[in-house]
Amino acid sequence: MPAGGRLIERDAELAEVDEAIAAALTGDGRAIVIEGPAGIGKTALLEEAARRAADHGMTVISAQGAALERDFGFGAVRQLFEPVIARADAGLRNRLLAGAAALAGPVVAPDADQAPTQQSAVMHGLYWLTANLAALGALFIVVDDVHWCDVATLQFLVYLARRLEGMAVTLVVAVRTGDPEADTPMMAELLAAPAAHVVRPPPLTAAGVSELIDARLGPPDPRFVDACLQATGGIPFLVGELLRVLSADGVKPTEAAAARIAETGPGTVAHATMLRLSHLPASAASVARAVAVLDRHARLDRVATLAGVDVGEARGAVDALAGMELVVPTQPLRFSHPLVRQAVYDDMSVVARAGAHDRVATQLMVEGAPVEEVAAHLLLTDPAGRPDVVGTLRAAAAGMLARSAPTSAVAYLRRALGEGALRGAERAGLLHELGRAEAFARDPQALDHLTAARDLTDDPVARARIGWELAEFLLFSGEWTAAQALLRDVLAELDGRDPGLQARIEGARAAADAYDPTQTADFDARLERLRALVDRGGPDARMLALVLAVMAVCRGGDRRDVSTLIERGLDGGGLLRDEGSESLALVQGVCALVMIDDLAGAEAACAGVFDDARERGSVLGYVSGCFYRTFIDDQRGRLRVAETYFRSAIERSLEIGVPFALPSVIWAGKDVLLERSSVADIAAMIESIELEPAFLETINGAWVLMVRGRLRIMDGRREEGIADLRMGGDVSDRARLVNPTAVLWRSPLALALVPDDREEARRLVADELDIARQLALPRCEGTALRAAGVIEGGSAGIELLQESLRVFDGVDAPLERARTLVELGAALRRGNQRAAAREPLTAGLELAHVCGAERLAARAVEELHASGARPRRQRVSGPDALTSAEARVARMAADGMTNKEIAQALFVTAKTVENQLGVVYRKLEVRSRDQLGGALSSELSG
Repeated sequence: MPAGGRLIERDAELAEVDEAIAAALTGDGRAIVIEGPAGIGKTALLEEAARRAADHGMTVISAQGAALERDFGFGAVRQLFEPVIARADAGLRNRLLAGAAALAGPVVAPDADQAPTQQSAVMHGLYWLTANLAALGALFIVVDDVHWCDVATLQFLVYLARRLEGMAVTLVVAVRTGDPEADTPMMAELLAAPAAHVVRPPPLTAAGVSELIDARLGPPDPRFVDACLQATGGIPFLVGELLRVLSADGVKPTEAAAARIAETGPGTVAHATMLRLSHLPASAASVARAVAVLDRHARLDRVATLAGVDVGEARGAVDALAGMELVVPTQPLRFSHPLVRQAVYDDMSVVARAGAHDRVATQLMVEGAPVEEVAAHLLLTDPAGRPDVVGTLRAAAAGMLARSAPTSAVAYLRRALGEGALRGAERAGLLHELGRAEAFARDPQALDHLTAARDLTDDPVARARIGWELAEFLLFSGEWTAAQALLRDVLAELDGRDPGLQARIEGARAAADAYDPTQTADFDARLERLRALVDRGGPDARMLALVLAVMAVCRGGDRRDVSTLIERGLDGGGLLRDEGSESLALVQGVCALVMIDDLAGAEAACAGVFDDARERGSVLGYVSGCFYRTFIDDQRGRLRVAETYFRSAIERSLEIGVPFALPSVIWAGKDVLLERSSVADIAAMIESIELEPAFLETINGAWVLMVRGRLRIMDGRREEGIADLRMGGDVSDRARLVNPTAVLWRSPLALALVPDDREEARRLVADELDIARQLALPRCEGTALRAAGVIEGGSAGIELLQESLRVFDGVDAPLERARTLVELGAALRRGNQRAAAREPLTAGLELAHVCGAERLAARAVEELHASGARPRRQRVSGPDALTSAEARVARMAADGMTNKEIAQALFVTAKTVENQLGVVYRKLEVRSRDQLGGALSSELSG
């Protein structure tokens, strides 16, 4: 609490603020969370912090959470940025919303054309809007009462707090402890952000209380100070409330008066507030209640209308309230402290509050106020069966969805449903809107509301559309069995009434069934009918065509027919253009191409994915692009490059909560996991995953099992690894998937079984070799021949290894060739052909080094030592010294991209890019971007 313009006993807290300001001015962003009970002086600290930031030339933007606006999506964010955008001329506005910041347009500039479909895109855009604003001058962001902010705002603040490194930004927020809204996972994330410093102002000491008493009542007696301290707990606001009462009663701060404090002083803020109100005219109490109900909408004319007085009388009441230090006469009007507003609001009955909010909503509608302002009050009214209320809430929900604030939309639509004004088809429509909003927000109640909407819908086509949405929600929630059963019912009911819709739903069902062994027989029984749907052509059949293609590839279907299906599905690039980087159909198409070893075709199919993801701000699209690059570069043996995408795909999938992508990514990056020690943390994560029995019965589970099995064998846990490989192989066989690129388990299992059962090992490898030859997959044939050579041993084994090398002569598979070279050298060394062994071992070592296969290179070195050779130690310099992430950033910079463009494309901070480029310059011994191209080897391209 200020005394003489100075905050008492807050020097330590203000020192934290000063340090954060100084850091921001040097480009080192920080966050401060001021945490404490009501009345401890958080707002006063924020105001002083903002004043100091302004004195240092920082741009200050501020917002305040409000109980009334907890469901107002991005409400506090809009308080921060809308005034900035509104004041900006056209040129400045374009600079602020340039690049990825344009994705924030629908939130902060409602006339913007682009409406992102993912909330992650909005967060990405708001972050870059903040960065663009900070680039014009250091930025100081203040958010008071953050615990009352809406969910979307809190998500942004967490997103920003995690990315403050390298930004000229200070973020300061205040949160009230003891409030239920403060005890949420989102608030815990904000407190745990790496750049966040938590400041907890303590209660005032006796010296601090004495200073306040002196300023208000005169020099106090020590016992009077102690009595005040005991009565208030040293909470500055409560001390002030007590002193107001004592001052009004003419009490002097003497020892004799100390005994009267417990009787005279307020027991609570509510008591003190209502006591002060009782001394004012009745109109003042009415005006106070109106201000409490209107909250941030408390314009004087509105207050007067709600209070039932004319504007002149309302103005006089406000003056009286200000004289009692209850209200601050600003526009809009506000209370002197949130606790005062709460006391006045809580003193009203529940019925009176609901009625007041209803009158305010009506008043705002008459004024033509923004629909979300009206909806904020409607949420606090009692249901009365009014269709107009439902219409307003639905309109507000649509606006929230357009801003990617689905949690707010859900709140509005639930209240609309509770109004009870709609029946039949109209109620079904409302339930459908609510279920879709809940699905967008990943709220489990989407299941109930979409189901109810479908049950109330009579039209079979409309029922099918809702059923499809419901099935998609179940699939994304991991409820595969329920989703498959629902899709069967939906298709049976649709019964060809809408061929296009039927083809799309059949594509979704096929994508689920094809990877589930329990559905294999049913999938096979439908194949002829599914193919007929594809042959009808059209965009609706793209997904189905690509699912059939990838299944044919995995099962050994006709190669020419596979190519035809892939062409139809990709539609000459039409699939990517229409569905974007998030397309699940594109995943099927790219995988099909990789599995027939058409890596160039796979690259061409996904060539525009990263550009699309950047333009949309789609993290899911970016994850998809990383998956494609992981799979392609892993197959090409470019493990350094593959590692970059692999790690990005894993980290971003976990960050945005799409774990369903992990099994595919793990399978795509299996060689990265097996050969590079730098991903040991991801290998450990795979080991720690608790795999559900139902998940293990799907191909997704089999992929994790097959990779985990090989990692366990490599780690010396042979029996556990063998069990994993057997289980994964069993699932694959029951699903009739045999292509080793899709399900490689036979040769790894065979090699693990050699000490126990050489005959079974031979049978397994022979089966894999037959499959590879039948499918005309020389990469897989060479791999199987290598395993056969290792199992046979001796001169027969050496011949098989040499045959493996000949097969690899015509294949773009440097890693597999390197593995065969090392195995051949090892076999020759074991056969006492030590001199002959050195040539393949040396060649294998060099190729392993080019591929970035660290463990294979280490084994080659061991074998060379055993052969009597003295291999030169690899000199780690130039491009080979770069980490995978550094190499990728280096290539993008060499291609002419700025730090900001690279950061926006990779969904990282500009500081991260700057740090990585600094390391790149050092390792490559260059001084500028212009020199990067020449310093990088062609191995790093792509």
